[in-house]
Amino acid sequence: MLKGVILALSACFVWGLIFVIPTYLHAFSPIEIALGRHFVNGLTSLFFFCFCFKKLINLPKLMWFKALKFALIVNIIYYTCIVLGVQLADAAITTLIAGIAPITIALYGNWQQNECDYKKLILPCILIFAGLILVNAQSLFTHSDTLSVNNYILGILFASIALIAWSWFVVANTQFLKTCPTLTYFEWASMLGVATLFWVVIGTAIMGFFVLDTSQLQRYMIPSDELTTFLVGIGILGCICSWLGTFLWNSGCTHLPLSLSGQLTIFETLFGLTFVFALDQRLPTLLEFSGILLMLLAVLYCMNTFMPQHSHALPAAVKVKANDLPD
Repeated sequence: MLKGVILALSACFVWGLIFVIPTYLHAFSPIEIALGRHFVNGLTSLFFFCFCFKKLINLPKLMWFKALKFALIVNIIYYTCIVLGVQLADAAITTLIAGIAPITIALYGNWQQNECDYKKLILPCILIFAGLILVNAQSLFTHSDTLSVNNYILGILFASIALIAWSWFVVANTQFLKTCPTLTYFEWASMLGVATLFWVVIGTAIMGFFVLDTSQLQRYMIPSDELTTFLVGIGILGCICSWLGTFLWNSGCTHLPLSLSGQLTIFETLFGLTFVFALDQRLPTLLEFSGILLMLLAVLYCMNTFMPQHSHALPAAVKVKANDLPD
């Protein structure tokens, strides 16, 4: 189980970069950043796909439909709803709602697998929710009064859809990998990336036909510092955050109980906060520190709950997958 925890934490560390990289790309819209990120992820996956082309191209069509479904939900719908939540409501409430994912994943995962008594999940879930409130307290209670009620409600709705999409994906993806021992993490990450590229091409075509002003294309043709920063940024987001993060997560989650892996996703937020504090060159406030401490206590409590009862099951879990691989 220790191997699974280390790999899952490594994935969260990589995903934490998602919170800071876009701050350097302020000259480009969130949609452009999202499409650029997933385009690079798709190209990276396409490159690796060539190494296992013969095997993957002959897989049942059902597996490819599943890859298209997973990629659409986790990479397109999830991120689009996050962006809409931030734009229509505000970043604080969207972050809070999306941050509830460790709770929903733990509860939904336990309902799917029946890994422990629900009573054992109550305390860590409460601690995580309280920690999220404390970390976002200042932003939550200082949101702009100019926001319309309708937009705010719509923003909350989209943030909730993002929460549902991410929670479903983590559980469904883990269950799928555990039932397909012949498919390596490397191969599945490449399949998801190629499927994402399919949706990005369609999305870019629709955006270019209905939305994009042709004059906006000029800044992609003329070399500039902003364009260089953008290309480096989406390169990191696509190669490291998306492909490598997916590989690390898939490598780790199959060695962990679903409820525990759900709790560990809170480290994406914690690592993201650490990067933000480093970027701002400041220490967390007392409220932020208290919230972070509560979330860490929640994960430690959950790990202590699962460690004894799954220590005997670890060898069997490892046998199921002896192969390794990767918003």
